[in-house]
This record gives sequence, structure tokens and C-alpha cells, in this order.
Amino acid sequence: MRSRPLPLPVQLQCERLSSGIAKLVEAAEQLDVLNEKLATQRVAVVEKTAACEALLNDITAATLRTEDKKTLAVDKGKEAEDHSRAIEIEKVQIHSVSFYFSHFL
Repeated sequence: MRSRPLPLPVQLQCERLSSGIAKLVEAAEQLDVLNEKLATQRVAVVEKTAACEALLNDITAATLRTEDKKTLAVDKGKEAEDHSRAIEIEKVQIHSVSFYFSHFL
């Protein structure tokens, strides 16, 4: 039968606990540094997000203006085609009248 190991002497336990406390203090200091970096980065992210949103709004507005201009151009193109057809019809009518007068009068 095995016997239980002897408990560590009090001095060794104190050193072990002291080492653990030192590691916790070091981790807390690192956490403070990381929190400072995080705060700085959060400010940068907020600023960049605002800039991106402003740029997106500009792009959206420009896109809408472009689409409006495109619609206007298409409408003007259709109007020009209609005018062109009307002019062609008038030309044919004038040519017919001119032909009538030149041959029958």
C-alpha cells in the first residue's frame, strides 16, 4: 500500500503562491496596456466608420443623380426618335405633294 505524499512545506507553498500573484499582476498590467490600445482603436474605428458612411452617402447620391441623367437621356433619345419620324413623315408628305404638283399641274 502506498502512503500519501507529504504536504509541501509552507515555504514552498508561499513561493508558489507568490509566483502566481506575480503572474496575475503581470497579466493585469498587460490587460491595462491592451485596454488602452483597444480604446485608441475604437476611436479610430468610429472615425473610419463615419467616414465610410459619409462616402457611401456620397456614392448613393451620385448614383441617383447618374440614374436620373440616364433616364433623362433615354427620354430625350425617344423624343428625338419621335421628332425624326415626324420629320420623315413630313418629308414624304411634302415629296408627295411636290410630286403631285409637278406631274398633275
